[in-house]
Amino acid sequence: MSRTSDFSEIKGVANIRWHLKTETSLCIKSGTTSAWKQATSNSRDGNTDKMRQVDARFDFFQKNIQDENDAQISDFYFDTGIKGNNLQIQYCIPASSVRGALRNYTIRRIIEKPFWNATDISKKEGDEEDPKNQENERQLMKTALKTPGWHLIQNLFGLATDSGEDELDAESVAGRLQVSVGKLTQLSANQFRANLLHGNFSEFRTGSTHGKMAIITRNPLDRVTQGAKKGGLHSFMELTPGNEFDVFLRITNPTPEDLGFVAFWEQGINTGLLRLGGLTTIGKGRLRILSTQISLFTRTADSFTGLNPGSHFSGDRLSDIFPEYTIENWQEARETYIGKLRYFYQSFGKEASDDRP
Repeated sequence: MSRTSDFSEIKGVANIRWHLKTETSLCIKSGTTSAWKQATSNSRDGNTDKMRQVDARFDFFQKNIQDENDAQISDFYFDTGIKGNNLQIQYCIPASSVRGALRNYTIRRIIEKPFWNATDISKKEGDEEDPKNQENERQLMKTALKTPGWHLIQNLFGLATDSGEDELDAESVAGRLQVSVGKLTQLSANQFRANLLHGNFSEFRTGSTHGKMAIITRNPLDRVTQGAKKGGLHSFMELTPGNEFDVFLRITNPTPEDLGFVAFWEQGINTGLLRLGGLTTIGKGRLRILSTQISLFTRTADSFTGLNPGSHFSGDRLSDIFPEYTIENWQEARETYIGKLRYFYQSFGKEASDDRP
């Protein structure tokens, strides 16, 4: 595996399709809010009490509170697309969240803890930070990039540095991994509304009906008193368990070690260690891989095992350039590829690495 990515010569491309299912709810916030209000009634003591799940009002297109009795709900991540001649809002899972989860999990698993944040250097000469601290950070990064873990991450995910030092900035390299995510299933307006809240709505305006969503209200605990945190009560929309969607990974100039990472990530996903989105510490974001399809477009298939001529991505433009191979028995082959990744990691920097199987 070369130290840096070189796109001047495309030797092949690996396409991986995961079909995933949410095992627990998934929370990915968009940073925007929608109007959210539940019916109220006057209690005997003269106070106003909220009536849960009764005559709720939801308006995606109202982003500002109109009166003091109104509340807000955090929106699930959404994007826009074209349908016919109209611009359509779509709840979706961003590819950046998937890629970030893969990278973060990989860092935590194959890099020693002192080096986890070793590449987070963005300051140049003249910034307010102590020059001595800057130099220490640069030295830490230089040491980290000599370890097998950071070498593998730099090679696959890429690395961007802005340290102000030519030697380190020369380590910047484009990643070979591209991630995209398929659309969530679009429901009818009635299906979407019925799944969102068990109670009834007095007003309902949604921007999208993609995915089975639910409105969740939670209140964090105060760390000192262990009681309900003042002002902490908030509601948000999240993807419920049982949603299915596709994730596509594309790796330029793939190596056997790259497929080892695919198998490595699958282990993390299926065991619940690799989760997606926010609030994972309270159980959210767990996924299950229902199926995996792997195709390699390459003229040099000798270094890979388990390849058969075939097609999973026959419509890909690469099929006119490279022969396509598939790995039909991935359940068996992935142990071999994890072994190749492990061997590369253990023999990194040694002459024996040139003779790896």
